[in-house]
Amino acid sequence: MERAHPNSIQFIRIGPIRSALPNPDGILLKEVDRLLRPNGYFVYSAPPVYKKDKEYANIWEKLMNLTTRMCWSLIAREVQTAIWLKNETESCRIENAEKKLLRICEVKDDSQPSWKIPLGNCVRTGGGQENIQKLPSGPERLSVYSRSLKNLGISLDIFNSDTIFWQGQVQRYWNLMGVRETHIRNIMDMNANFGGFAAALRTLPVWVMNVVPKSMNNTLSAVYDRGLVGAFHDWCEPFSTYPRTYDLLHASHVFSHYQGHGEACHLEDIMLEMDRIIRPETLRMRPGC
Repeated sequence: MERAHPNSIQFIRIGPIRSALPNPDGILLKEVDRLLRPNGYFVYSAPPVYKKDKEYANIWEKLMNLTTRMCWSLIAREVQTAIWLKNETESCRIENAEKKLLRICEVKDDSQPSWKIPLGNCVRTGGGQENIQKLPSGPERLSVYSRSLKNLGISLDIFNSDTIFWQGQVQRYWNLMGVRETHIRNIMDMNANFGGFAAALRTLPVWVMNVVPKSMNNTLSAVYDRGLVGAFHDWCEPFSTYPRTYDLLHASHVFSHYQGHGEACHLEDIMLEMDRIIRPETLRMRPGC
């Protein structure tokens, strides 16, 4: 199932994927193509021992065939590592589609969350560099007011106010918790909105999973535009992660949003899921509930 926003990731690495590459349609690699930004990189690597595997040559042939049809460029190969570049020009894809070498996806409304949507056996067009906002590199990207927010009707003033608010809140949180900066590593923002909370943590040695509830505004593209990582989710269901993964859960307006969602979604169930994924003796924060 699709879980992330298209054209959102610059670098994707996959290890040995026996179940993904040999399938006839290469549908998982087509999902990688959907996620990669133009001029993004795909890296396939495997331990040297895999070269002795009798299936390796067959897997490599299928991989080369599919990436060529999708018009990726193989830019480096050494031992068991290969790197492809997703080209920004789309004339090659259109030509291959005319030759029936691949299928172009129907035009889709990306303003709707990619949630429980079956993977498509096709590749997208319309994601060329001219249609995607050029983003700065490094820390400056955290302050980007993205085109996707403008399309949602969210103004620059609202974005800046949100950024300033979370900068102040993070300082208050750490003062209240009274913990060392290195005490917390894995953080989840259960309602990330524009990613302001994660952006405010930029000077701390932490990693943040930003979750955008699928029943709220589709702001996940703005999260990725800031150089952050995230996913859609419905908190009426379990989150796909190991138990005891996170040191801190940040739940701003999560409970108030899910009140009244019917018999299939109780706040107690959300609390139990939070208890499952947070480590013992760690923290749960619910500003504004």
